[in-house]
Amino acid sequence: MLYQKLKEYIIEHPNVSLGELSSKFGLPSEQIQSLLSVWIEKGSLKKIIPYIECKSGSCGCVKCAFSSLETYVWVG
Repeated sequence: MLYQKLKEYIIEHPNVSLGELSSKFGLPSEQIQSLLSVWIEKGSLKKIIPYIECKSGSCGCVKCAFSSLETYVWVG
């Protein structure tokens, strides 16, 4: 049932972020990633991680928190 609800939400909300999925379903982002990995491996879901270069390397800025920026698109 959870898989179906996740799928429907991702289809209805293209480029949905990991943070939004975590908030919507009340699960930690690691658990959401684990659930989504099945579809990613099958090629039904695409994970998009934007390329952002951090100039300082260890500044602690938001730009370095790539997991908060990753989004998902249903492709099949």
